[in-house]
Amino acid sequence: MAVDEGKGNRIYWADPKYKKVDSVNPDGTDRSTVVRDHHVPWAIDVFENHLYWVSRETKTLYVQDKFGRGRVAVLASDLEDVHAVRVSQR
Repeated sequence: MAVDEGKGNRIYWADPKYKKVDSVNPDGTDRSTVVRDHHVPWAIDVFENHLYWVSRETKTLYVQDKFGRGRVAVLASDLEDVHAVRVSQR
């Protein structure tokens, strides 16, 4: 689960069973699917306008617009034993 405390103020979570990432407002309204992929999302984080997630199945780190627009990009592959994703600004 990841919380976007910025302008969007949404909660995001990975749903490995249905192979998707959903988001919702903190009050439970406006639920939407952000990522529906054939790879199983495992761990996620949100930073600025992007959603990052890793698939343990493919051992790959992906990024996409947090609103579900645009293409999914691969940031890293051949990752071993990933349990979490954390994005920070330097």
